[in-house]
Amino acid sequence: MPPDPPAGGHNVRFANGKIVRSIAAGQGLVPIHVALSRVTYPITFRWDIQEQNNVSYWVRVGMNRTRLQGSGRIVVPHRIDGRIRLEAQVLEGNTVTGMTSVKSNRLHDATPNPFNPATSLYFDITQTSHVTVSIYNLLGQMVSTLIDEIRDPGQHSATWEATGLASGVYLARLTVTGDQGQLLYARTSKLMLMK
Repeated sequence: MPPDPPAGGHNVRFANGKIVRSIAAGQGLVPIHVALSRVTYPITFRWDIQEQNNVSYWVRVGMNRTRLQGSGRIVVPHRIDGRIRLEAQVLEGNTVTGMTSVKSNRLHDATPNPFNPATSLYFDITQTSHVTVSIYNLLGQMVSTLIDEIRDPGQHSATWEATGLASGVYLARLTVTGDQGQLLYARTSKLMLMK
């Protein structure tokens, strides 16, 4: 990646410092984080997508996801979290792999894991539900809540930025509850922060 621009210039780059990302069929939505710094809002995100290689792209700003097809643009009126997330997925024929139906609630392995300083958690839910994704230390103390809201059925992800925390083992807890408050699914996954 090129060096940071001089003072006064805006800085938009892939957050992982790489310029290429390989995506295979069956991986589901693959997040590609774009880090923004020293930008002035509103910002306009423009695209011109050439349909090729059976890859489909989305951009997520906060909780809003827009599929990128042909040419277009969106305006981001104010700072959300300092990041825009691109998402890509390999298509099979005219259907999006894994997006047509989710057969069971599931918490997938976090990637990367071990990690520093961020990792992404992926999960599937079968029905509209209240979803909570929280991070705990080994003493059982909650250190972060990534999601605490209603989500539609499908594949989802959350990114945990562990900047400022000590190296060690943490636990990610996914809880899915129905509209009457009944527990539909709960799983815990081990995360290793290495600095």
